[in-house]
Amino acid sequence: MTLRFDLPAVAVLALVYSACGRTSYAPPATQGASSSIASANEHTSLSTPICPPFLASGDTTPKNEPLGTALLSRGHEAGAAESVTVAILGPPPERRAEHDTTYADTIVELRYAGLQVEFYKSADRELLSGLTLTSPHCEVLPGLSVGASAGSLSRLFGAPTLQRTVADSLILQFQAGEPGPVDSYMVFAVLRDTIRTIRWQFGID
Repeated sequence: MTLRFDLPAVAVLALVYSACGRTSYAPPATQGASSSIASANEHTSLSTPICPPFLASGDTTPKNEPLGTALLSRGHEAGAAESVTVAILGPPPERRAEHDTTYADTIVELRYAGLQVEFYKSADRELLSGLTLTSPHCEVLPGLSVGASAGSLSRLFGAPTLQRTVADSLILQFQAGEPGPVDSYMVFAVLRDTIRTIRWQFGID
């Protein structure tokens, strides 16, 4: 069972969604999906953006481990199930579930202040499909955060595997870890040389 990245759905996140969609199955919106939106415990809403401990820069990357692999591992620490993520971060201010009536699967989005976590759920499995960071208060690596200059991306990750313009943003996608049957990516939305979102996109095979 392998994992890959994807892109979210809020203002700028919608841009990213259209740039790098899931390739193992079509997005529910194109399949006559029925969607439901549920607000989770409004009293848990955070007034300031959070910086999850599993995304923060506290550790160092081993010399024999590619940077993309190290950052991918941090993303995976969100938890492979919704219940695990909620246990780590608490109930989200908003929870969205989009059900695809054709494929009988569901995409669940947990929306926290400055962070969105997504899961793919079917009858027999549940997988972490992506995380999108929009908070400038969370430094992923020294000098690498939302709001930082995009100039360091090529130095850190090399040449992007995908580069395209969506509306007024530049989408830069980098391979995370070794290539495999289903790849994972780090995706950055850049506006005027400033990083607007950082996304961990895990593929679903």
